[in-house]
Amino acid sequence: MAFFSLACWHSGAMSNLPLINSDAKWGDIMPVMPVAYRIFAYLLRNELSTAKAIASDCNCTQQTANKTLLRLMDLGVAMRDKQRGSYHWSLIRGD
Repeated sequence: MAFFSLACWHSGAMSNLPLINSDAKWGDIMPVMPVAYRIFAYLLRNELSTAKAIASDCNCTQQTANKTLLRLMDLGVAMRDKQRGSYHWSLIRGD
């Protein structure tokens, strides 16, 4: 969770985080979350994904997804791997 907070703080998302009712469901929360949070949450739920799939699920442009993913990679939170001609993104998980 520390990586998540660090990544969002560096991306500027922490200042825009709305207060969310603890009874809210994921579908209620997703649209109001800043893009960095949505992308990070998406990567938590999915092992490997392309920027196109991430953008589609997180309701942002592919360019925004790519910029956010590159920023998460710069922070050491996410990594990309080229498979079958396209980049697939995942979180760096410490075990």
